[in-house]
Amino acid sequence: MPRRDDLPEVIGVPSLAAVLGPRAAGTVVILDGAMGTELERRGVPMDADAWCGLANLTAIDSVRAIHDENIAAGADVITTNTFMSGPGPMDRAGASDRFAEGIRNAARAATEAVHSANRPVAIAGSVSCETWAEPRASRRLRDDYALQIDLLAQSGVDLIALEMVTDEAHGSPALEAALASGLPVWVGFSMRRAANPYETLPTIDEIRTVAERLLVPEIDAVTVMHTDVVDAAEGLSMVRTLWDGPLGVYPHHGVWSEPNWTYLDMDPSKLVSYARVWLDQGVDILGVCCGLTADHVAALRAAAGR
Repeated sequence: MPRRDDLPEVIGVPSLAAVLGPRAAGTVVILDGAMGTELERRGVPMDADAWCGLANLTAIDSVRAIHDENIAAGADVITTNTFMSGPGPMDRAGASDRFAEGIRNAARAATEAVHSANRPVAIAGSVSCETWAEPRASRRLRDDYALQIDLLAQSGVDLIALEMVTDEAHGSPALEAALASGLPVWVGFSMRRAANPYETLPTIDEIRTVAERLLVPEIDAVTVMHTDVVDAAEGLSMVRTLWDGPLGVYPHHGVWSEPNWTYLDMDPSKLVSYARVWLDQGVDILGVCCGLTADHVAALRAAAGR
Protein backbone atom coordinates (compact mmCIF):
# COMPACT_ATOMS: atom_id res chain seq x y z
CA MET A 1 0.00 0.00 0.00
CA PRO A 2 1.55 3.37 -1.03
CA ARG A 3 2.25 5.91 1.69
CA ARG A 4 4.20 9.15 2.21
CA ASP A 5 4.93 9.49 5.93
CA ASP A 6 7.89 11.76 5.11
CA LEU A 7 5.79 14.44 3.42
CA PRO A 8 7.23 17.49 5.24
CA GLU A 9 10.78 16.29 4.62
CA VAL A 10 10.43 15.90 0.85
CA ILE A 11 8.94 19.33 0.24
CA GLY A 12 11.44 21.81 -1.10
CA VAL A 13 9.12 24.83 -1.17
CA PRO A 14 9.30 26.88 2.07
CA SER A 15 5.69 28.10 1.99
CA LEU A 16 4.35 24.60 1.53
CA ALA A 17 6.63 23.18 4.21
CA ALA A 18 5.39 25.85 6.63
CA VAL A 19 1.78 24.95 5.87
CA LEU A 20 2.09 21.17 5.86
CA GLY A 21 4.88 20.64 8.36
CA PRO A 22 2.57 20.65 11.42
CA ARG A 23 0.41 17.93 9.79
CA ALA A 24 2.64 15.29 11.32
CA ALA A 25 1.59 16.57 14.74
CA GLY A 26 -2.09 16.18 13.92
CA THR A 27 -2.84 19.61 12.47
CA VAL A 28 -5.52 19.58 9.77
CA VAL A 29 -4.68 21.55 6.63
CA ILE A 30 -7.59 23.70 5.46
CA LEU A 31 -8.17 24.15 1.75
CA ASP A 32 -10.07 26.97 0.09
CA GLY A 33 -13.63 26.91 -1.23
CA ALA A 34 -14.98 26.80 -4.76
CA MET A 35 -13.68 29.10 -7.47
CA GLY A 36 -15.80 28.46 -10.58
CA THR A 37 -19.17 28.49 -8.86
CA GLU A 38 -18.17 31.56 -6.86
CA LEU A 39 -17.28 33.39 -10.07
CA GLU A 40 -20.67 32.38 -11.46
CA ARG A 41 -22.38 33.56 -8.27
CA ARG A 42 -20.77 36.97 -8.86
CA GLY A 43 -22.17 37.15 -12.36
CA VAL A 44 -19.05 36.18 -14.31
CA PRO A 45 -20.24 34.40 -17.49
CA MET A 46 -19.43 30.70 -17.74
CA ASP A 47 -18.21 29.46 -21.11
CA ALA A 48 -19.60 26.29 -22.70
CA ASP A 49 -16.07 25.13 -23.55
CA ALA A 50 -13.80 26.66 -20.90
CA TRP A 51 -16.30 27.17 -18.03
CA CYS A 52 -14.52 29.58 -15.65
CA GLY A 53 -11.18 29.47 -17.48
CA LEU A 54 -11.84 32.64 -19.46
CA ALA A 55 -12.26 34.59 -16.21
CA ASN A 56 -8.47 34.73 -16.01
CA LEU A 57 -8.65 36.96 -19.09
CA THR A 58 -11.86 38.86 -18.38
CA ALA A 59 -12.46 38.97 -14.60
CA ILE A 60 -9.11 38.51 -12.88
CA ASP A 61 -10.07 40.97 -10.12
CA SER A 62 -12.94 38.66 -9.16
CA VAL A 63 -10.55 35.70 -9.11
CA ARG A 64 -8.24 37.60 -6.77
CA ALA A 65 -11.14 38.65 -4.52
CA ILE A 66 -12.22 35.03 -4.06
CA HIS A 67 -8.66 34.07 -3.07
CA ASP A 68 -8.60 36.91 -0.53
CA GLU A 69 -11.92 35.79 0.97
CA ASN A 70 -10.73 32.22 1.37
CA ILE A 71 -7.49 33.27 3.01
CA ALA A 72 -9.44 35.50 5.39
CA ALA A 73 -11.68 32.51 6.17
CA GLY A 74 -8.65 30.48 7.27
CA ALA A 75 -7.51 28.56 4.19
CA ASP A 76 -3.95 27.24 4.38
CA VAL A 77 -3.91 26.33 0.69
CA ILE A 78 -5.59 28.21 -2.17
CA THR A 79 -6.14 26.75 -5.64
CA THR A 80 -5.45 28.51 -8.93
CA ASN A 81 -8.35 29.16 -11.28
CA THR A 82 -6.92 26.79 -13.88
CA PHE A 83 -9.28 23.81 -13.67
CA MET A 84 -10.59 24.54 -17.18
CA SER A 85 -7.58 26.49 -18.48
CA GLY A 86 -5.80 23.67 -20.28
CA PRO A 87 -4.94 23.75 -24.00
CA GLY A 88 -8.08 21.83 -24.97
CA PRO A 89 -10.74 24.03 -23.32
CA MET A 90 -8.99 27.25 -24.28
CA ASP A 91 -8.64 26.08 -27.88
CA ARG A 92 -12.30 25.10 -28.13
CA ALA A 93 -13.28 28.45 -26.58
CA GLY A 94 -11.36 30.29 -29.29
CA ALA A 95 -8.66 31.53 -26.91
CA SER A 96 -5.76 29.19 -27.70
CA ASP A 97 -3.49 32.15 -28.43
CA ARG A 98 -4.05 33.36 -24.85
CA PHE A 99 -3.61 30.00 -23.12
CA ALA A 100 -0.28 30.88 -21.45
CA GLU A 101 -1.53 34.34 -20.51
CA GLY A 102 -4.52 32.83 -18.73
CA ILE A 103 -2.38 30.41 -16.72
CA ARG A 104 0.06 33.14 -15.72
CA ASN A 105 -2.76 35.53 -14.78
CA ALA A 106 -4.34 32.88 -12.56
CA ALA A 107 -1.05 32.08 -10.84
CA ARG A 108 -0.28 35.78 -10.38
CA ALA A 109 -3.67 36.42 -8.74
CA ALA A 110 -3.05 33.58 -6.29
CA THR A 111 0.51 34.72 -5.60
CA GLU A 112 -0.55 38.29 -4.91
CA ALA A 113 -3.23 37.07 -2.51
CA VAL A 114 -0.69 34.89 -0.67
CA HIS A 115 1.78 37.76 -0.44
CA SER A 116 -0.93 39.88 1.19
CA ALA A 117 -1.63 37.25 3.84
CA ASN A 118 -0.13 37.61 7.31
CA ARG A 119 0.69 33.90 7.61
CA PRO A 120 2.01 31.10 5.40
CA VAL A 121 -0.40 30.10 2.64
CA ALA A 122 0.48 27.66 -0.15
CA ILE A 123 -0.74 27.59 -3.74
CA ALA A 124 -2.08 24.48 -5.48
CA GLY A 125 -1.99 24.54 -9.26
CA SER A 126 -5.25 22.99 -10.45
CA VAL A 127 -5.22 20.61 -13.43
CA SER A 128 -8.49 19.03 -14.51
CA CYS A 129 -8.55 15.36 -15.49
CA GLU A 130 -12.26 15.51 -16.29
CA THR A 131 -13.25 14.50 -19.83
CA TRP A 132 -14.80 17.93 -20.47
CA ALA A 133 -11.32 19.41 -19.99
CA GLU A 134 -9.67 16.90 -22.32
CA PRO A 135 -6.64 18.21 -24.21
CA ARG A 136 -6.85 18.71 -27.96
CA ALA A 137 -6.25 15.14 -29.12
CA SER A 138 -5.81 11.85 -27.31
CA ARG A 139 -2.32 11.32 -28.72
CA ARG A 140 -1.28 14.62 -27.11
CA LEU A 141 -2.69 14.00 -23.65
CA ARG A 142 0.71 13.72 -21.95
CA ASP A 143 2.20 16.70 -23.81
CA ASP A 144 -0.78 18.97 -23.22
CA TYR A 145 -0.96 18.14 -19.52
CA ALA A 146 2.78 18.82 -19.31
CA LEU A 147 2.34 22.18 -21.06
CA GLN A 148 -0.16 23.37 -18.46
CA ILE A 149 1.76 21.89 -15.52
CA ASP A 150 5.08 23.37 -16.65
CA LEU A 151 3.49 26.81 -16.90
CA LEU A 152 2.05 26.47 -13.41
CA ALA A 153 5.43 25.36 -12.06
CA GLN A 154 7.21 28.26 -13.77
CA SER A 155 4.61 30.63 -12.31
CA GLY A 156 5.49 29.60 -8.76
CA VAL A 157 2.77 27.24 -7.52
CA ASP A 158 3.76 25.06 -4.59
CA LEU A 159 2.08 21.83 -5.64
CA ILE A 160 0.08 20.31 -8.48
CA ALA A 161 -3.50 19.24 -7.72
CA LEU A 162 -4.87 16.77 -10.25
CA GLU A 163 -8.62 17.16 -9.93
CA MET A 164 -11.62 15.05 -10.95
CA VAL A 165 -9.62 11.95 -11.77
CA THR A 166 -12.29 9.52 -12.92
CA ASP A 167 -10.51 7.27 -15.41
CA GLU A 168 -7.08 5.91 -16.17
CA ALA A 169 -7.01 7.27 -19.73
CA HIS A 170 -6.72 10.83 -18.43
CA GLY A 171 -5.39 10.20 -14.96
CA SER A 172 -2.30 8.26 -16.05
CA PRO A 173 -0.80 10.82 -18.49
CA ALA A 174 -1.71 13.68 -16.14
CA LEU A 175 -0.01 11.95 -13.23
CA GLU A 176 3.07 11.20 -15.32
CA ALA A 177 3.36 14.86 -16.34
CA ALA A 178 2.73 16.09 -12.79
CA LEU A 179 5.37 13.85 -11.23
CA ALA A 180 7.86 14.94 -13.88
CA SER A 181 7.48 18.56 -12.71
CA GLY A 182 9.31 17.79 -9.46
CA LEU A 183 6.56 19.45 -7.41
CA PRO A 184 4.47 17.64 -4.80
CA VAL A 185 1.39 16.06 -6.39
CA TRP A 186 -2.08 15.64 -4.93
CA VAL A 187 -4.43 13.28 -6.76
CA GLY A 188 -8.15 13.99 -6.38
CA PHE A 189 -10.72 11.32 -7.22
CA SER A 190 -14.40 12.14 -7.86
CA MET A 191 -17.11 9.55 -7.29
CA ARG A 192 -20.61 8.76 -6.05
CA ARG A 193 -22.36 6.14 -3.99
CA ALA A 194 -24.33 3.74 -6.17
CA ALA A 195 -27.39 4.80 -4.17
CA ASN A 196 -27.06 8.46 -5.23
CA PRO A 197 -29.29 8.88 -8.31
CA TYR A 198 -28.55 12.58 -8.76
CA GLU A 199 -24.91 12.25 -9.80
CA THR A 200 -23.36 11.24 -13.11
CA LEU A 201 -19.93 10.53 -11.64
CA PRO A 202 -18.51 6.99 -11.63
CA THR A 203 -19.43 4.86 -8.65
CA ILE A 204 -17.07 4.36 -5.74
CA ASP A 205 -16.41 0.79 -6.89
CA GLU A 206 -15.53 2.02 -10.38
CA ILE A 207 -13.12 4.59 -8.95
CA ARG A 208 -11.54 1.91 -6.78
CA THR A 209 -10.37 0.17 -9.96
CA VAL A 210 -8.89 3.43 -11.28
CA ALA A 211 -7.18 4.21 -7.97
CA GLU A 212 -5.67 0.73 -7.74
CA ARG A 213 -3.89 1.38 -11.04
CA LEU A 214 -2.80 4.98 -10.40
CA LEU A 215 -1.71 5.16 -6.77
CA VAL A 216 2.08 5.13 -6.43
CA PRO A 217 4.34 6.11 -3.50
CA GLU A 218 5.56 9.24 -5.34
CA ILE A 219 2.16 10.88 -4.81
CA ASP A 220 2.13 13.25 -1.84
CA ALA A 221 -1.57 13.15 -0.94
CA VAL A 222 -4.82 11.62 -2.15
CA THR A 223 -8.15 13.43 -1.92
CA VAL A 224 -11.83 12.72 -2.42
CA MET A 225 -12.96 15.88 -4.19
CA HIS A 226 -15.86 17.19 -6.26
CA THR A 227 -17.88 14.41 -4.67
CA ASP A 228 -21.28 15.08 -3.12
CA VAL A 229 -21.13 15.86 0.58
CA VAL A 230 -23.35 12.87 1.32
CA ASP A 231 -21.03 10.51 -0.62
CA ALA A 232 -17.70 11.68 0.75
CA ALA A 233 -17.43 9.44 3.82
CA GLU A 234 -17.94 6.26 1.84
CA GLY A 235 -15.45 7.47 -0.75
CA LEU A 236 -12.87 8.16 1.95
CA SER A 237 -13.36 4.69 3.38
CA MET A 238 -12.63 3.18 -0.02
CA VAL A 239 -9.51 5.26 -0.59
CA ARG A 240 -8.18 4.43 2.87
CA THR A 241 -8.17 0.73 1.96
CA LEU A 242 -5.68 1.55 -0.82
CA TRP A 243 -3.69 4.46 0.63
CA ASP A 244 -2.38 5.12 4.13
CA GLY A 245 -0.60 8.40 3.44
CA PRO A 246 -1.99 11.95 3.72
CA LEU A 247 -5.72 11.94 2.94
CA GLY A 248 -7.98 14.86 2.09
CA VAL A 249 -11.57 15.70 1.24
CA TYR A 250 -13.20 18.69 -0.45
CA PRO A 251 -16.75 17.88 -1.55
CA HIS A 252 -19.35 19.80 -3.54
CA HIS A 253 -23.01 20.58 -2.94
CA GLY A 254 -25.47 21.30 -5.74
CA VAL A 255 -26.35 20.10 -9.22
CA TRP A 256 -24.36 20.54 -12.43
CA SER A 257 -26.10 21.59 -15.65
CA GLU A 258 -23.32 22.38 -18.12
CA PRO A 259 -21.99 25.05 -18.12
CA ASN A 260 -23.80 26.33 -15.02
CA TRP A 261 -24.26 25.28 -11.42
CA THR A 262 -27.59 24.89 -9.64
CA TYR A 263 -27.03 26.04 -6.08
CA LEU A 264 -28.47 24.23 -3.09
CA ASP A 265 -28.27 25.79 0.35
CA MET A 266 -26.19 24.14 3.05
CA ASP A 267 -25.82 25.78 6.41
CA PRO A 268 -22.15 25.78 7.46
CA SER A 269 -23.10 24.02 10.70
CA LYS A 270 -24.60 21.18 8.68
CA LEU A 271 -21.37 20.84 6.72
CA VAL A 272 -19.45 20.70 10.00
CA SER A 273 -21.57 17.73 11.10
CA TYR A 274 -20.37 15.86 8.01
CA ALA A 275 -16.81 17.09 8.51
CA ARG A 276 -16.65 15.64 12.01
CA VAL A 277 -17.18 12.20 10.46
CA TRP A 278 -14.41 12.86 7.93
CA LEU A 279 -12.08 13.99 10.71
CA ASP A 280 -12.86 10.79 12.60
CA GLN A 281 -11.84 8.94 9.44
CA GLY A 282 -8.40 10.52 9.75
CA VAL A 283 -8.38 13.20 7.06
CA ASP A 284 -5.35 15.49 7.10
CA ILE A 285 -6.66 17.94 4.47
CA LEU A 286 -10.13 19.48 4.59
CA GLY A 287 -11.90 21.92 2.27
CA VAL A 288 -14.87 22.38 -0.05
CA CYS A 289 -15.59 22.46 -3.77
CA CYS A 290 -18.36 23.60 -6.13
CA GLY A 291 -21.34 25.34 -4.59
CA LEU A 292 -19.67 25.91 -1.22
CA THR A 293 -18.11 29.16 -0.10
CA ALA A 294 -15.61 30.92 2.11
CA ASP A 295 -18.23 30.84 4.87
CA HIS A 296 -18.02 27.05 4.78
CA VAL A 297 -14.22 27.25 4.85
CA ALA A 298 -14.41 29.40 7.99
CA ALA A 299 -16.72 26.87 9.62
CA LEU A 300 -14.31 24.04 8.82
CA ARG A 301 -11.40 26.08 10.16
CA ALA A 302 -13.22 26.56 13.44
CA ALA A 303 -14.24 22.91 13.64
CA ALA A 304 -10.76 21.60 12.89
CA GLY A 305 -9.03 24.03 15.24
CA ARG A 306 -5.30 24.59 15.16
